[in-house]
Amino acid sequence: MTEPDLLALARELETADGGSVALDIKIALAAAPFPRRVKLWLSLEAGVPAHCDYTRSIDAALTLAPPATPWQVSTSSGPEARVGAHEGRARTAALAVAAAALRARVAAGGGPASHHA
Repeated sequence: MTEPDLLALARELETADGGSVALDIKIALAAAPFPRRVKLWLSLEAGVPAHCDYTRSIDAALTLAPPATPWQVSTSSGPEARVGAHEGRARTAALAVAAAALRARVAAGGGPASHHA
């Protein structure tokens, strides 16, 4: 995926009804630093290791952000997250964090994880 694809994925997370394995797989294939053979396994098996619950766990979503990036979550007017200078708004806090973290990753030049494959 290209950086524009990651930004489109962030927008998709913001409009999702809730977290899902399908979205977790999209994120893992696009942004997680897995070796190429693990990426292939994920797509073929349609499963995600427990640590890849990006859309259902704030802790997992934060692993998408550049290291040591400050973050915050607010639920006063619906789930909103800020990761660095980037915002995410979604149905759940985890989705909001994942969207903001993907934007922060792109802005930091971390983009797609193809260099990790």
